Amino acid sequence: MWHDEKPSAPSSQTSLPFNPTLTYYIKPHCSWTKTIEILDLTPHLTIPYGSSDFPAHTKSIAKTPSLAPSLTVQKQNVWGTKYGIFENSENGEREIAKWTASCFSTGRSHIKFLEEGGKSRHDITLQKPAGISMLSRDESFVFNSVEYLWSYESWYCAHRIQLFRMLPGGEKQLVARFWQGWDWKTGGTFVVDARELDEVVGVITCVVELKKRRQRQHENQGG
Repeated sequence: MWHDEKPSAPSSQTSLPFNPTLTYYIKPHCSWTKTIEILDLTPHLTIPYGSSDFPAHTKSIAKTPSLAPSLTVQKQNVWGTKYGIFENSENGEREIAKWTASCFSTGRSHIKFLEEGGKSRHDITLQKPAGISMLSRDESFVFNSVEYLWSYESWYCAHRIQLFRMLPGGEKQLVARFWQGWDWKTGGTFVVDARELDEVVGVITCVVELKKRRQRQHENQGG
């Protein structure tokens, strides 16, 4: 197994324990993908998070042909700046949000949640935190009056990112993580503590960050 398929140890930026409650798999995709599929692996797991076999276990389950996506992100224009986010259930497919993406990695991304029968989701904007370098890959958003920060685990590795809840006094609480192996496409395992952040908000903002990663790669190549 490639070492990057394994999540590294939690960041030293937080002293609080991380105990994810849900596990998703974002299927590998690229800039030309029309529909990004997100699988909920949680009911099918038999190996706990933290085990050395957990990354391989999630990839194995994700290959199950009968496993239908719980969420899909569907491209709605040829430029890849408009997306619809759909929730899938036994009652069919239902659009729950709209995502407007920036044309560049440094731009803002907006997610507009549609009426959902009482679910406490509101519109969010992902952007670089105030006062940081434009070279930084970190992005933040506010949800339910709480600030969250997406941050790469290492400057040299773009295959692992962490989502922190910002706490008073400058402390950070880890609430979600994403990792994947070496692949020219983006996609991999996402785990989240749904007691600290709405799982749909977490996984969709992760998909946004994966698009930003592809944009940076194209920009660095002059494309």
